[in-house]
Amino acid sequence: MTQAGLELFNDRKDKAGDRYSYENFPANLAPEMEELFRKNKEAWTFFEKQPPSYRKVRIYWINSAKQDETKLNRLKKLIDACQQGRRLF
Repeated sequence: MTQAGLELFNDRKDKAGDRYSYENFPANLAPEMEELFRKNKEAWTFFEKQPPSYRKVRIYWINSAKQDETKLNRLKKLIDACQQGRRLF
């Protein structure tokens, strides 16, 4: 890249814009949701063994729901899948 191009890149206004959308949401579940998840030890153990990238995306999927009911339904789907030893995609 030329010097002019580097200067333009470094002076851009939206430096945070090069993040993925899931990086802008909390990386953790709400305490009450995590407590519900931890009650199912088999599912929680499977989830903890997954790579951080998978866990972040699944937590984003849950947190991105607008309604609490939808968040809870998504959490239940994740718990069921983890209990069966499979990933959601």
